[in-house]
Amino acid sequence: MRPTDLWASLEVTFAEDKLVVEAHQVSLMRWPTPLVMIASDAGMMRARRLVQARLDAAAAQRLVPVSVTISE
Repeated sequence: MRPTDLWASLEVTFAEDKLVVEAHQVSLMRWPTPLVMIASDAGMMRARRLVQARLDAAAAQRLVPVSVTISE
């Protein structure tokens, strides 16, 4: 495969991926339902909870002027 063929193939693939991701985003915005957390989301959830706990602690010490909540 020539480099130009590879580049063209990548452009088509990324364009298809972009369409799928955009359609999924529209769907999530139109019908905002809670996402189902799975085992592979554990790290992300732990990080969100850690950041939220730090924000809450800072707010309690008045280091953060407003209440901030990270949605899950």
